[in-house]
Amino acid sequence: MNNNAFTEFINLNGFSFFKITYNGALPPYKAGDIESIKSAKKYYFEATSDSYDFKTNFVKFNKACIHIRHHFKNKIIRDLDNRNRKYIIDAIRYANLIDDDDWQHLSLHEDAVLNPVLNCLEVFVVAQENYIDLLKYLESIDNIREDLEQKQIMLDDERIQEEVDENVIRVTIETIRKLNRPNSPSLMVLTDKQKA
Repeated sequence: MNNNAFTEFINLNGFSFFKITYNGALPPYKAGDIESIKSAKKYYFEATSDSYDFKTNFVKFNKACIHIRHHFKNKIIRDLDNRNRKYIIDAIRYANLIDDDDWQHLSLHEDAVLNPVLNCLEVFVVAQENYIDLLKYLESIDNIREDLEQKQIMLDDERIQEEVDENVIRVTIETIRKLNRPNSPSLMVLTDKQKA
């Protein structure tokens, strides 16, 4: 197992799929940049093959769907069509998960989600007949994520309110202590007013 990718074979509600998670965002395609192309190809081939024992746990999809899900830490504008997905698809074919990556054997889909924790890439490989099931699974994951984010926002709001309340109490206590000190300027002003 390596730190660059993690692969799971998941059986869920009567269908199965591979989920490959890669660290970092998928780099944009740079035409003519041979070093960048070689680097991307090497990274995705090695990360994919090192992430799972594909030979022992042999599963192959004749007609497959690959769904690429980008996780971005912020909302900076990024065009998904400028991302270099070719070497991921080639690595999946090389791992023997799909028969071929031509139009008769493969369809490709992608989307993106906001993930404030890290940039990463999830790649799902599923039989074409189960792609709708995969989308339902992803929708349920999205709903859980949104619910957790909403709860985190509520917890953060409560924490901020508690800090504000604690600061108000602290300042109030400090003010009362100052007012109760002998020769306090505030107390002297109060005393002068009382004398008048």
